[in-house]
Amino acid sequence: TFLASAFILLIGTFALIERKLIKLENERNQIKSKQLFSTEEVEILAFGDSRVQRSFISSTKFNNLGRAGYNIDLIYNIIKFSIAKNKGKIKNLILQADPHMFSFYRIVNYDNSNKKTDIANAGSKIFRFLEENNRKYLIAYSKDVWRKFLRINQIKTNQKKNDWDTKAKIRVQLHNPVDNFLSTNTHKKYIEIIQFLKKEKINICLISFPVSPQYNKHAKRFKNYKKAKHFFKNLALKTNIDYFDLSEIFDKAKFTDPDHISTKF
Repeated sequence: TFLASAFILLIGTFALIERKLIKLENERNQIKSKQLFSTEEVEILAFGDSRVQRSFISSTKFNNLGRAGYNIDLIYNIIKFSIAKNKGKIKNLILQADPHMFSFYRIVNYDNSNKKTDIANAGSKIFRFLEENNRKYLIAYSKDVWRKFLRINQIKTNQKKNDWDTKAKIRVQLHNPVDNFLSTNTHKKYIEIIQFLKKEKINICLISFPVSPQYNKHAKRFKNYKKAKHFFKNLALKTNIDYFDLSEIFDKAKFTDPDHISTKF
């Protein structure tokens, strides 16, 4: 009886994890199918990563093409494709100008990361939880799916507060721009984007997107955050384009984590 119950529990856990992974994959596919959406009336585009994606709602004349995980290389490629596809129609463009775009994990080549993921995915076409890139998270996935299935919330309010500050500290360290970012190809590519858009006679607005007070508190301990913002500001002055630093305009209540605006807000 015990073995049978354990087996059923294990199968049930795998089923819940598989359901979660299928849902995530479907959401990613929906994003991919919409990311190059364009209409005759679109005049304004916004590009960047998940911070951009969370910050704007697309409308008839405005298309938010910000997507989680995008780095400067990929943003540049999509900008060129979008401008070519909508030749002469795009008048204005919002471009992300956040320091973490020059962090190590964003400078690492995006294409190579995708190839590694594709190879890992090729290992199992039947069950997603058996794929190499998912197996290492099985314990974490198991806890998550059962908590949601049983509607268990064991985290107390004071723990949430401490976790928030800890998460902010960790993310700030992960996002810290590399010391030599001014001499990287990523820095060069960012300037090329501006030059390309100026040549296409498109109005450009650079934005440093909102992050939580906790994130800002820890970011101020690292000189490269300030250095990166100086770069964006000086680039805007030299090229006569707009730049807005909106990183400190909202309180914690407007965020779902230390550096992402709540979609409800």
